[in-house]
Amino acid sequence: MKATIEFLIEGSFWFLAAFFLYLLLIKKASLKFRRGYLLAMAILPWMLPLIELNIFHINLPIQEFTIDAATVLSENTEQTKQDVSINYLALLYFLGAGLLGARIIGKALNFIRLKRKFQLVEKVSHHPRYTLYHTQGHLPDSSFFNNLFLDNTQQRSPLEDELFRKHELIHISQKHSLDRVLLEILQLMLWFHPLVYLLKRELIVLHEFLADQGSVNEETRKPYQNLLLKQALSTEISFLHTFQSKPMKMRIKELQRKYIPLNPVFLTVAIIALVIFGKSFQSQNRLVEKEAVLENEFTTKEDRLPGINELVFASEVATPLNINEVKKTIGYPKTAREQGIQGQVVVRILVDKEGKVRDFKTVMSESPVLEKAVLPHITELEFSPAAIDGKKASMWVNIPFRFVMLE
Repeated sequence: MKATIEFLIEGSFWFLAAFFLYLLLIKKASLKFRRGYLLAMAILPWMLPLIELNIFHINLPIQEFTIDAATVLSENTEQTKQDVSINYLALLYFLGAGLLGARIIGKALNFIRLKRKFQLVEKVSHHPRYTLYHTQGHLPDSSFFNNLFLDNTQQRSPLEDELFRKHELIHISQKHSLDRVLLEILQLMLWFHPLVYLLKRELIVLHEFLADQGSVNEETRKPYQNLLLKQALSTEISFLHTFQSKPMKMRIKELQRKYIPLNPVFLTVAIIALVIFGKSFQSQNRLVEKEAVLENEFTTKEDRLPGINELVFASEVATPLNINEVKKTIGYPKTAREQGIQGQVVVRILVDKEGKVRDFKTVMSESPVLEKAVLPHITELEFSPAAIDGKKASMWVNIPFRFVMLE
């Protein structure tokens, strides 16, 4: 649960940073670039917490210890019992997701019910391919994927009919419905997150800007603006693109706007560079913070603990004294044996001058099952301390645990 909360906090940080960048700079760019940026913003901030950029990596002394299944089975046959408790936060999350999912399904079923009342007019095979329906007044002019819905009960001029059709065909040709489906999935997964709703609103409005821009030319701009002013809020299904989508004043203003010529290639490269710098700084800052915590809790100015990536030249390396006993305690996880999982877990351990474990961190793991078996027992290790110029000293050391299935 702690890892999940940390993931959400970091993902939210990148999400918020990306949204501020959008408001300050990207919103001045072209509509197509803004759409691509918002779609990337829906996905990438939640991938960045999974990426670790540690450009300051230092190889520490490594001592290897193998744990084999045959030895463990003969020496340790008892399995550790795990307490099962109800995770109320997870229950709340799934309850919220279930309610939102039920709401989406309800709207989809309502749309299917309404569609049965529509009149199929024609199927167009040339680009953009679409199927035209007359809604008989049950639904305003809208579109969804390759389906175009026009309200044939409205009293409109031929020019207005043509403008309505062009507007919805832009939604179809640019595949805006895929964006809407992506946003619905993101909202379902992160229903509790306010930034997701801001992103969804911004992208929906941007879709209308794109459709408005592609629907008019110099001759039809004024009639189109007048047509927007005539529209009022009507029945709407959230995942459809409707011509009556609000806000109308923003759409009219956007039609008259001249965009600042921002180079999309330059913006993309600059954003990638900022992300790489931010991740590198974040990784280094975490190391500095951990070192500061260790110094405050365990050290004095005369006995400072080294940082996790600080290179220490020791004449004697810290060596585990009871590795065999700890190995027996760890055992070979039952799940790993049953599934034939083998691999290695490398743990970086801070050993103080008394030979005790002060801190540790996984630096490499070939299996979450094996890592879960190793980590709870790291503090049971006892070491002979390292020495620098004949004096005992604290240092970090890498201890790999290798799990091998013997035949």
